[in-house]
Amino acid sequence: MIIAIDAIIFRREFRTLSTLKVERDVQKTEMFVDDTVRVRLKLANNSLNTTGVLEVIEELPRGLRPLTMTSFRLRLSGTESSDLEYDAAAEEMGYLHFKKVIVQAFDRLGLFSSTLDFEMETCLRIFPKVPGSPSQGLLLDRSSPAFGGQAILYRRAGQDFSGIREYYPGDDHRLIAWKAMAKSSTHVPLTKEFEEERSLDFLFILQNRKSMSQGLPGRRKIDTCVGAALALAQQLQSNGDRFSILVGRERRIEKILGNPIRISEQIHDIPLDRDIGLDQFVDQVLGSTRTNSMIIVMTDAPFPSEVEVSELQKLKAAGHHVEIVLLETLTFTESSRRDDSTAQISKAFLRKREQYHFSEQVKLIRARGMHVHVATLNDVTARVIEAVNHGKGETAS
Repeated sequence: MIIAIDAIIFRREFRTLSTLKVERDVQKTEMFVDDTVRVRLKLANNSLNTTGVLEVIEELPRGLRPLTMTSFRLRLSGTESSDLEYDAAAEEMGYLHFKKVIVQAFDRLGLFSSTLDFEMETCLRIFPKVPGSPSQGLLLDRSSPAFGGQAILYRRAGQDFSGIREYYPGDDHRLIAWKAMAKSSTHVPLTKEFEEERSLDFLFILQNRKSMSQGLPGRRKIDTCVGAALALAQQLQSNGDRFSILVGRERRIEKILGNPIRISEQIHDIPLDRDIGLDQFVDQVLGSTRTNSMIIVMTDAPFPSEVEVSELQKLKAAGHHVEIVLLETLTFTESSRRDDSTAQISKAFLRKREQYHFSEQVKLIRARGMHVHVATLNDVTARVIEAVNHGKGETAS
């Protein structure tokens, strides 16, 4: 008899849920990695009847770590409202989507339950953290000429005019070539270039393919690569050098320019859903970048993929100096991707296979006369700095 009565009451309370309204209010829509955000869930019972026991569960998107409880138990009287709050910290960059809030209803005896999903999409942009100070150890010699005789000083009046090139952040705005811009079909900012111009061009190629998503939240390959790029941008631009990043986006190569904050805003939602070949990056560089540039290539080569060394040799042949930073996959994830065909193969075998494949890729790159720097999870920025200093030493000698 008690169970029957309980079931009748629960049925009535469940009908009350059809009038339940759930809203989500996020404190901010943009933040940096390691920042915190407060989220408020607003529940309103628009019925005159009391609900049963409700358990409210928020499903956090990957990239957010809860700092307080994200599930709540409550009961709402007729026409009663309630605000539920929790805090979360940003672990990794990205364009995050909150989706549904789950509400489970229980009877008084805990014998019956029912679940309702409240679909509501809320977006949150998380930008990669910009280093607060220049990277230690990246001390470029400002006196010795490098890169085909170019040294590192700002241009001065009286130098011989040599041509027009793309305007970079930090260039003297007084030298903008307004007439050339007007004649250009794209009307992109252009500036005058002088023979004795002494700032350097640094290009950071980031091959953002699917395997770059490997790793724990906030410690994925892509997170460490972007962090290294921002640290490098911070230092180089403080020296007056020009820095840009190439990434793949929607079947094309996108060039990202600006100060580190600007770069952070533009790169936070870098896609990892396609396998973009280095040939596309090389074609972009050969078609738009002047010679004597230093190019840092950030890539990986988990089994069975390979580094397209022949493509990078085209950059070297065109007069660029190329340094390759190769990520060691096993430091980001203990095993290579497993599918149904290899589900029964031991982890030890997969590890040995990955180690052998990686060592062969390193040998291949060096055999082709290219410089490669092996980067692990904890030293990506250091290896990028090493690559820059090595490249400078090579070109200055």
